[in-house]
Amino acid sequence: MLRINDTIETMRGEHLLAEMSLLPQWRRQAALCYNHESGRRESTMAFRLLQDMTGLRDIEFSVGEHGKPWIKGIPDIHFNLSHCKFAVACVVDSVPVGVDIERVGRYSPRLAEYTLSPEEWHYIHYASSDTSVPRPYEETDLLFTVLWTKKESLLKLIGTGITDNLRHVLDEYDGQVLFNTVMDKECRYVCTEAHFL
Repeated sequence: MLRINDTIETMRGEHLLAEMSLLPQWRRQAALCYNHESGRRESTMAFRLLQDMTGLRDIEFSVGEHGKPWIKGIPDIHFNLSHCKFAVACVVDSVPVGVDIERVGRYSPRLAEYTLSPEEWHYIHYASSDTSVPRPYEETDLLFTVLWTKKESLLKLIGTGITDNLRHVLDEYDGQVLFNTVMDKECRYVCTEAHFL
């Protein structure tokens, strides 16, 4: 089950402190390590989603080989968290899951060159096989963000984090993973969750 909270910007000052008071001590300390209120807010509200979705308050994490967290003492609950400037996302299931949420930002040709396969690069730049008709910039931004969230949610699903195989990771798992992508109506963010088929 995926949940997104896209009203986190309203959590400021006293409201944010009240939400932080509901966190376990270790997570509150982690949230306070952020220099800016926005980072504290994102960290706090992502964890609050996890608490609400699991019904657990005093959650402790253990960490897998590549840094993927799991709830200590409860191996049957699989979860993943993600946050960006506009929203936080949490997915909870009885099987491994991954989620990534990103704000739709400016497309970066250098990042695309490093992370996209030739087919993906063509897809975000041209609406068809006709390379004389480029996509509008705003579509390129959105499509790149969709591909990025798919790749990151997949990597979080398999528990490896970002690897050197970003260009072809979707091809490598083609037919093995189901993606659910949600786009904000105002194009502020894109969220993708990943599950094995």
